[in-house]
Amino acid sequence: RVNNFTKARVSLQIIGRDLTRGILREQLTAFPVDSGATVFRFITQAKESSTRDLSVIEYYALDFADTSNHLDLGLWRRSLPLSYTDSLPYNLGTLNFSQFTSNSSRDDQLGPGILLFRYQFKQNNGQIVDNFNYNYSNPSLGSNCRLVIVSLLVLDETALQQLDATNKTSALINHFTTGSPAPNELYRERWMGLRQANPVMNSMPESVRDGIEIFERSYVLHPSL
Repeated sequence: RVNNFTKARVSLQIIGRDLTRGILREQLTAFPVDSGATVFRFITQAKESSTRDLSVIEYYALDFADTSNHLDLGLWRRSLPLSYTDSLPYNLGTLNFSQFTSNSSRDDQLGPGILLFRYQFKQNNGQIVDNFNYNYSNPSLGSNCRLVIVSLLVLDETALQQLDATNKTSALINHFTTGSPAPNELYRERWMGLRQANPVMNSMPESVRDGIEIFERSYVLHPSL
Protein backbone atom coordinates (compact mmCIF):
# COMPACT_ATOMS: atom_id res chain seq x y z
CA ARG A 1 0.00 0.00 0.00
CA VAL A 2 2.70 2.45 1.01
CA ASN A 3 4.65 1.61 -2.15
CA ASN A 4 1.84 2.41 -4.61
CA PHE A 5 0.72 5.49 -2.71
CA THR A 6 4.30 6.77 -2.45
CA LYS A 7 4.77 6.33 -6.19
CA ALA A 8 1.56 8.27 -6.78
CA ARG A 9 2.97 11.18 -4.79
CA VAL A 10 6.25 10.97 -6.69
CA SER A 11 4.29 10.96 -9.95
CA LEU A 12 2.65 14.23 -8.93
CA GLN A 13 6.09 15.69 -8.26
CA ILE A 14 7.29 14.66 -11.72
CA ILE A 15 4.22 16.25 -13.32
CA GLY A 16 4.99 19.44 -11.43
CA ARG A 17 8.59 19.38 -12.64
CA ASP A 18 7.48 19.10 -16.27
CA LEU A 19 4.88 21.84 -15.85
CA THR A 20 7.46 24.18 -14.30
CA ARG A 21 9.49 23.82 -17.49
CA GLY A 22 6.41 23.86 -19.71
CA ILE A 23 6.22 26.30 -22.62
CA LEU A 24 2.87 28.08 -22.68
CA ARG A 25 2.85 30.66 -25.46
CA GLU A 26 0.26 32.02 -27.83
CA GLN A 27 2.03 30.48 -30.85
CA LEU A 28 2.02 26.96 -29.42
CA THR A 29 -0.65 24.44 -28.60
CA ALA A 30 -0.83 23.05 -25.06
CA PHE A 31 -3.27 20.63 -23.43
CA PRO A 32 -5.14 19.92 -26.70
CA VAL A 33 -8.88 19.56 -26.22
CA ASP A 34 -9.11 16.61 -28.62
CA SER A 35 -7.46 14.54 -25.90
CA GLY A 36 -10.27 15.10 -23.41
CA ALA A 37 -9.45 15.08 -19.70
CA THR A 38 -7.60 11.77 -19.72
CA VAL A 39 -4.47 12.59 -21.76
CA PHE A 40 -2.33 15.51 -20.64
CA ARG A 41 0.01 16.72 -23.40
CA PHE A 42 2.24 19.79 -23.67
CA ILE A 43 5.69 20.99 -24.75
CA THR A 44 8.33 21.34 -22.07
CA GLN A 45 12.02 22.16 -21.79
CA ALA A 46 12.72 18.76 -20.28
CA LYS A 47 15.95 17.35 -21.66
CA GLU A 48 15.07 13.88 -22.95
CA SER A 49 17.98 13.61 -25.40
CA SER A 50 21.54 14.83 -25.83
CA THR A 51 20.70 17.39 -28.49
CA ARG A 52 17.90 19.79 -27.59
CA ASP A 53 16.24 20.79 -24.32
CA LEU A 54 12.74 20.46 -25.78
CA SER A 55 10.26 17.60 -25.65
CA VAL A 56 6.62 16.72 -26.05
CA ILE A 57 5.32 15.15 -22.85
CA GLU A 58 2.14 13.17 -22.38
CA TYR A 59 0.64 11.69 -19.22
CA TYR A 60 -2.05 9.02 -19.36
CA ALA A 61 -3.49 6.18 -17.31
CA LEU A 62 -3.43 2.90 -19.21
CA ASP A 63 -6.93 1.81 -20.20
CA PHE A 64 -8.01 -1.44 -18.57
CA ALA A 65 -9.31 -2.60 -21.96
CA ASP A 66 -5.77 -2.41 -23.36
CA THR A 67 -4.11 -4.84 -20.96
CA SER A 68 -4.80 -8.16 -19.32
CA ASN A 69 -2.12 -7.63 -16.67
CA HIS A 70 -3.10 -5.51 -13.68
CA LEU A 71 0.60 -4.74 -13.13
CA ASP A 72 0.49 -2.63 -16.30
CA LEU A 73 -2.24 -0.44 -14.88
CA GLY A 74 -0.95 2.89 -13.68
CA LEU A 75 0.13 6.35 -14.70
CA TRP A 76 2.45 6.47 -17.69
CA ARG A 77 4.64 9.25 -19.04
CA ARG A 78 5.34 9.36 -22.77
CA SER A 79 8.16 11.61 -23.92
CA LEU A 80 9.33 12.58 -27.39
CA PRO A 81 12.60 14.53 -27.62
CA LEU A 82 12.59 17.15 -30.35
CA SER A 83 15.57 17.75 -32.59
CA TYR A 84 16.62 21.02 -34.17
CA THR A 85 15.07 19.86 -37.45
CA ASP A 86 11.61 19.70 -35.84
CA SER A 87 9.50 22.77 -36.45
CA LEU A 88 7.14 23.68 -33.66
CA PRO A 89 3.38 23.57 -34.44
CA TYR A 90 2.43 27.23 -34.68
CA ASN A 91 -1.29 28.00 -34.44
CA LEU A 92 -2.33 24.54 -35.57
CA GLY A 93 -4.69 23.93 -32.68
CA THR A 94 -3.35 20.41 -32.26
CA LEU A 95 -0.39 18.76 -30.60
CA ASN A 96 0.33 15.19 -31.65
CA PHE A 97 3.47 13.07 -31.66
CA SER A 98 2.97 12.46 -35.39
CA GLN A 99 3.65 16.15 -36.10
CA PHE A 100 7.35 15.64 -35.46
CA THR A 101 10.03 13.83 -37.42
CA SER A 102 11.33 11.80 -34.50
CA ASN A 103 9.70 8.46 -33.76
CA SER A 104 11.76 7.67 -30.68
CA SER A 105 9.06 8.26 -28.07
CA ARG A 106 9.50 6.53 -24.74
CA ASP A 107 6.85 5.29 -22.31
CA ASP A 108 7.66 4.95 -18.61
CA GLN A 109 5.30 3.72 -15.93
CA LEU A 110 5.44 6.17 -13.04
CA GLY A 111 2.75 5.07 -10.64
CA PRO A 112 1.46 1.48 -10.64
CA GLY A 113 -2.04 1.17 -9.30
CA ILE A 114 -3.18 4.58 -10.59
CA LEU A 115 -6.44 3.56 -12.25
CA LEU A 116 -7.70 7.03 -13.13
CA PHE A 117 -5.96 10.26 -14.11
CA ARG A 118 -7.96 13.44 -14.69
CA TYR A 119 -7.20 17.15 -14.89
CA GLN A 120 -9.14 20.40 -14.76
CA PHE A 121 -8.27 24.07 -14.97
CA LYS A 122 -9.12 26.91 -12.61
CA GLN A 123 -9.71 30.35 -14.07
CA ASN A 124 -8.88 33.72 -12.53
CA ASN A 125 -12.56 34.10 -11.66
CA GLY A 126 -12.54 30.86 -9.68
CA GLN A 127 -14.47 28.79 -12.22
CA ILE A 128 -13.43 25.19 -12.85
CA VAL A 129 -13.26 24.26 -16.56
CA ASP A 130 -12.14 21.27 -18.60
CA ASN A 131 -10.17 23.07 -21.31
CA PHE A 132 -7.19 25.39 -21.13
CA ASN A 133 -7.93 28.95 -22.21
CA TYR A 134 -5.69 32.00 -22.01
CA ASN A 135 -5.82 35.44 -23.61
CA TYR A 136 -2.16 36.38 -23.84
CA SER A 137 -2.94 40.01 -24.68
CA ASN A 138 -5.05 40.38 -21.52
CA PRO A 139 -3.45 38.36 -18.67
CA SER A 140 -5.89 39.67 -16.04
CA LEU A 141 -8.98 38.39 -17.86
CA GLY A 142 -11.25 36.44 -15.54
CA SER A 143 -11.58 33.50 -17.95
CA ASN A 144 -7.82 32.95 -18.18
CA CYS A 145 -6.66 29.65 -16.69
CA ARG A 146 -4.07 30.05 -13.95
CA LEU A 147 -4.11 26.64 -12.25
CA VAL A 148 -4.25 23.06 -13.43
CA ILE A 149 -5.65 20.55 -10.95
CA VAL A 150 -4.60 16.92 -11.32
CA SER A 151 -6.57 14.11 -9.67
CA LEU A 152 -5.47 10.49 -9.25
CA LEU A 153 -7.47 7.47 -8.09
CA VAL A 154 -5.00 4.92 -6.74
CA LEU A 155 -5.30 1.35 -5.46
CA ASP A 156 -2.77 -0.52 -3.38
CA GLU A 157 -1.35 -3.82 -4.63
CA THR A 158 -3.65 -5.99 -2.51
CA ALA A 159 -6.72 -4.22 -3.87
CA LEU A 160 -5.49 -4.65 -7.44
CA GLN A 161 -4.95 -8.36 -6.90
CA GLN A 162 -8.43 -8.77 -5.41
CA LEU A 163 -10.01 -6.90 -8.31
CA ASP A 164 -8.16 -9.13 -10.73
CA ALA A 165 -9.13 -12.32 -8.87
CA THR A 166 -12.82 -11.39 -8.71
CA ASN A 167 -13.00 -9.87 -12.22
CA LYS A 168 -14.26 -6.58 -10.80
CA THR A 169 -11.65 -4.19 -12.22
CA SER A 170 -13.89 -3.08 -15.07
CA ALA A 171 -16.88 -2.64 -12.74
CA LEU A 172 -14.88 -0.41 -10.39
CA ILE A 173 -13.51 1.75 -13.20
CA ASN A 174 -16.95 2.09 -14.77
CA HIS A 175 -18.35 3.14 -11.40
CA PHE A 176 -15.91 6.03 -11.07
CA THR A 177 -16.06 7.11 -14.74
CA THR A 178 -19.82 7.11 -15.26
CA GLY A 179 -21.07 10.66 -15.56
CA SER A 180 -19.15 13.90 -15.13
CA PRO A 181 -18.44 16.31 -12.28
CA ALA A 182 -21.08 18.92 -11.58
CA PRO A 183 -20.26 22.55 -12.48
CA ASN A 184 -17.26 23.69 -10.41
CA GLU A 185 -16.92 20.23 -8.86
CA LEU A 186 -13.44 18.75 -8.73
CA TYR A 187 -12.81 15.13 -9.63
CA ARG A 188 -11.59 14.44 -6.11
CA GLU A 189 -14.90 15.62 -4.67
CA ARG A 190 -16.85 13.47 -7.10
CA TRP A 191 -14.71 10.40 -6.50
CA MET A 192 -14.92 10.81 -2.73
CA GLY A 193 -18.71 10.74 -3.01
CA LEU A 194 -18.64 7.68 -5.27
CA ARG A 195 -16.33 5.95 -2.81
CA GLN A 196 -19.04 5.96 -0.13
CA ALA A 197 -21.36 3.02 0.48
CA ASN A 198 -23.53 2.23 -2.53
CA PRO A 199 -24.53 -0.99 -4.35
CA VAL A 200 -21.38 -1.04 -6.48
CA MET A 201 -18.93 -0.36 -3.66
CA ASN A 202 -20.76 -2.75 -1.34
CA SER A 203 -20.19 -5.51 -3.89
CA MET A 204 -16.43 -4.99 -3.80
CA PRO A 205 -14.11 -7.00 -1.53
CA GLU A 206 -13.32 -5.20 1.71
CA SER A 207 -9.64 -4.98 0.76
CA VAL A 208 -10.65 -3.03 -2.35
CA ARG A 209 -12.83 -0.59 -0.42
CA ASP A 210 -10.01 -0.05 2.07
CA GLY A 211 -7.28 0.10 -0.59
CA ILE A 212 -8.51 3.14 -2.51
CA GLU A 213 -6.79 6.50 -2.11
CA ILE A 214 -7.55 9.73 -3.98
CA PHE A 215 -4.85 12.32 -4.59
CA GLU A 216 -5.19 15.88 -5.85
CA ARG A 217 -2.62 18.55 -6.53
CA SER A 218 -2.80 22.04 -8.04
CA TYR A 219 -0.04 23.57 -10.15
CA VAL A 220 0.39 27.22 -11.07
CA LEU A 221 0.66 27.81 -14.82
CA HIS A 222 3.05 30.41 -16.23
CA PRO A 223 1.87 31.52 -19.69
CA SER A 224 4.16 33.97 -21.48
CA LEU A 225 4.16 35.94 -24.74
